[in-house]
Amino acid sequence: CGLKASEQARGKELLMVVGNTGVGKSLTVNYIHGCKMERVALPGSIDKVMRVSEGASRKEIMQIGHTNQSMTFIPQLQEDEDFTYLDCPGFLDNRGSEINIANAVNIKSTVTNSSGVRVVMLINYNSLKTDRGAGLPEALKVLKSLFGDSL
Repeated sequence: CGLKASEQARGKELLMVVGNTGVGKSLTVNYIHGCKMERVALPGSIDKVMRVSEGASRKEIMQIGHTNQSMTFIPQLQEDEDFTYLDCPGFLDNRGSEINIANAVNIKSTVTNSSGVRVVMLINYNSLKTDRGAGLPEALKVLKSLFGDSL
């Protein structure tokens, strides 16, 4: 449950990765962790996705999803020698408003228990082009709800 990440975060400096569902938060955490990445075709599809290379010396620390269904259900906390990563569920999660509310509560609790947070916010380039950045104010509103006026 979300309380586990909240307790694990107590007193730690977090590198928090946020963004909409499917933007590549878990992929980014694995990349920062030092995993070697590769682009491969999905079975039975012409679409290509990024993943941690098979046989890579640094193993995946956050599961990467390759569908429209979010893989990160609750905030995930993992540590290595450099960072304590907080991989957050996507903003505007596609499983309903109840899940979005629970995600916000769990993230806020985890952040509150930490000693500090560095935020990496990911935004899909194509959505910026398509809607001329209309989703950016919404993402900033979510961040402001987490951090208040200190943002």
